[in-house]
Amino acid sequence: FKKLLIILCLTPSVSHAEFRHFNDWTKEEKALYTGYNLISYIDYSQTKSALSDLCNCYTEANPIFGKNPDSDTILAANVLASAYVYYSVGSRLPNNFNKTMAVVTGVRTAIVIHNDQIGVSWSVGF
Repeated sequence: FKKLLIILCLTPSVSHAEFRHFNDWTKEEKALYTGYNLISYIDYSQTKSALSDLCNCYTEANPIFGKNPDSDTILAANVLASAYVYYSVGSRLPNNFNKTMAVVTGVRTAIVIHNDQIGVSWSVGF
């Protein structure tokens, strides 16, 4: 989490004039960003549910967070990551970050599917 925070703090400000906000993005960028955030939310919900399960049979596999992280830490990391993705899309030419968003969303989708297969349903996000 600290590494992510440092990276985001070193990222230039989004206040420069060339920055494109969500309304100026292409349909593809909007769809990919929305999909990324949806999958991130489901992954966060699965993690929160698993770590609060009374069986104590689940541990976090992401080495950045450790075996039993606080859900607020994971939420903060997800918010910071989403902000970084937003900045990355807005600071580039249209559709220039789409492949990266698609790959990252695909990886997170695989994690959500894996979590579902080990007993933590994706439906806990709803």
